[in-house]
Amino acid sequence: MADLSEQLESLEFKIKQLARKVELIKDENIQLVKENTQLRELLDQKDEKVLGITQEIEFEGAKQGEAKKEKIKAELDTYIEEIDHCIQILENL
Repeated sequence: MADLSEQLESLEFKIKQLARKVELIKDENIQLVKENTQLRELLDQKDEKVLGITQEIEFEGAKQGEAKKEKIKAELDTYIEEIDHCIQILENL
């Protein structure tokens, strides 16, 4: 009988240890879920910043492209005027 009693006590002790471990794991899981949520929110914020910066870079690139286009157009207009002037000189010869 003493043997059975010791086995029951041992089993009870192991069950209590297991219950404590389950509680610790649950607490750790709750903490990890919170941390995961915070990290996802931080990642979303970083993604938004990256998207904003990317759009800003694209906009600046487009502005620079437009400025280059205007500069080239002005140069072409100047060349056309010079060619027209040369044609007039040739026609007057």
